[in-house]
Amino acid sequence: MRRVTPTDPASTAGGAHSQGTTAGDLVFTGGQIALTPDDFAETNEADTTSFDGEPPARSAIASGALPMDAAVETEAVARVPIPEPVEA
Repeated sequence: MRRVTPTDPASTAGGAHSQGTTAGDLVFTGGQIALTPDDFAETNEADTTSFDGEPPARSAIASGALPMDAAVETEAVARVPIPEPVEA
């Protein structure tokens, strides 16, 4: 079953899309722009220091312009294991 998964810390969706959705143990996030100056080199550095030797897959797509003149937009797909039910 697919569910919309809004979150207060992220910016609201700026169009006809959700901040994120889940389907089973998969999480899909909508693109989030950086609201502070950023660039691709800084994004690479953040990924290098944030993921212990196993960085995520990532797409980089050139765009004529991002909303609010942002330099970088990030999206993700992740698997979040669903815990097995505990018997009482």
